Amino acid sequence: MNKNKRTILLMAGAALLVVAVIVGIAVSSVTGRGSEKTTLEQYYRGMYVEGGGGIPAVVDCILPAAQQDYYNTITNGGTNFMQLGAWYGEAQAMVGDGVQVDVELYGKTQDSASNLAQVRAEYGYDVEAYHVVSFKLTLSGNVATEEFYGVMPMVRIGGKWYLMSVDAEFHQNIEE
Repeated sequence: MNKNKRTILLMAGAALLVVAVIVGIAVSSVTGRGSEKTTLEQYYRGMYVEGGGGIPAVVDCILPAAQQDYYNTITNGGTNFMQLGAWYGEAQAMVGDGVQVDVELYGKTQDSASNLAQVRAEYGYDVEAYHVVSFKLTLSGNVATEEFYGVMPMVRIGGKWYLMSVDAEFHQNIEE
């Protein structure tokens, strides 16, 4: 193969790679976790809905630096996936079969320069936004519907929202 053909092929390959990266970023920010709501929905669907993505979907919503530790914790180092069955069973015990998840946001803190600077300093990421989100998680099935009200700190990094903690503070009703 002569030098000109090789150069053209390399340039075409590089151009395709650039286009693929741009499309991937655009698709993930629009369809997959471009909002706090879609991130919370992915997290809880992965946890409670059979076929909702399971452990990979749940772990993907956690801060990148904590993902491996969280995965190792809930799977005993990748050897035991019983936690997923426990989550499914918990949801089915509450609402029956055919579990569905819905998340509704009803409040969030607005970014302040000092909060954002503190989060950036603590986590070392290029944090674009930081919110403490108040939400309603609704689990419904063929027997019942249960609502839970939660509060979760979240950050946006690279156009995707992440949970800063897996320990949402939950209440059965908004007054608690």
